[in-house]
Amino acid sequence: MGFTSAGQLHAQREEIILITTGSRELDKVLEGGTETGSITEIYGEFRCRKTQLCHTLCVTCQRVQKSVQETTSDQEEIQHGPFPVEQLQGSGIAAVDVKKLKDAGLCTVEAVAYCPRKELLLIKGITSKLVTMGFTSAGQLHAQREEIILITTGSRELDKVLEGGTETGSITEIYGEFRCRKTQLCHTLCVTCQRVQKSVQETTSDQEEIQHGPFPVEQLQVNLDLEEGSGIAAVDVKKLKDAGLCTVEAVAYCPRKELLLIKGITSKLVTMGFTTTGQLHAQREEIILITTGSRELDKVLEGGTETGSITEIYGEFRCRKTQLCHTLCVTCQRVHKPVQETTSDQEEIQHGPFPVEQLQGSGIAAVDVKKLKDAGLCTVEAVAYCPRKELLLIK
Repeated sequence: MGFTSAGQLHAQREEIILITTGSRELDKVLEGGTETGSITEIYGEFRCRKTQLCHTLCVTCQRVQKSVQETTSDQEEIQHGPFPVEQLQGSGIAAVDVKKLKDAGLCTVEAVAYCPRKELLLIKGITSKLVTMGFTSAGQLHAQREEIILITTGSRELDKVLEGGTETGSITEIYGEFRCRKTQLCHTLCVTCQRVQKSVQETTSDQEEIQHGPFPVEQLQVNLDLEEGSGIAAVDVKKLKDAGLCTVEAVAYCPRKELLLIKGITSKLVTMGFTTTGQLHAQREEIILITTGSRELDKVLEGGTETGSITEIYGEFRCRKTQLCHTLCVTCQRVHKPVQETTSDQEEIQHGPFPVEQLQGSGIAAVDVKKLKDAGLCTVEAVAYCPRKELLLIK
């Protein structure tokens, strides 16, 4: 069944990487930072910066850091303050030059880094090569800003406030009162960001704002060009308007039979697409249900949460919404079939102890199963947790 000794656990602990939270005091409390390979639950009062801490960890975890014991070597704690200028010797700066920098009033690495090149050149006798720290001009920053993509929030008014949408390449913090739809907005962004959109200035060209309302039927003259020889002629657009179809949406939702009744239309009708009940049923058969880890909650959800859709979890403060999300993050890594397939002829998923008779399905003879029961091992869990020595004593 497998057994992990204390030595093996210690070796595993040595490989754990600690991610700094960005706070010196919090790192001390956590003995170096948050551990990888496990789930850490963050809880606290409303607006106590839990989400901000998660954002910080998301950024810092991209830079893999070793445990505090390895990174600090002989230091008692991580040094977050200014670094003494003597540390430059480890980067190839001669001790003589370090002394001259101190005599010039540059006692920290930060002071040397922020000192203008002209002032460093005025220090006599420095033999080490000066390295350019790098400088980004306003023109370069402007060019970088031009490449930023704006993701629409799905709300016309909110896009106006944000001047086009949320920016890529940066972290946007969303905060507000309880149940003001912060999570819903994040879900919307998760979906819309999969469709890469240019900034509002590029997407709207000469328009002052994005048009979210019904589109006039005249747009069919320029927007519909699916294949060679197709397209809506101006004459046909006029006939559509005369028939009362004044918007693109009206044409799209109009049944094909009614469109064919409009006399004189020469443009080719394009099938808008239709999904039958049978096709929807086949798609539903392929949906995978992920267990929440709670038998009662799985009953309410008729098997678990569905893949291929967004499930919104809401409730009162500290009612374990985040804990449920963490559980789903772990369980979704193990692909589960729908409940109807996994339970076969069973009425419900069995979460409790499994009877020892189920071992017969794994190749254990019925005689051996009876001996296990006579020895007091009536469940699969009891057999699994029983030491090997005791199992060998069963005749």
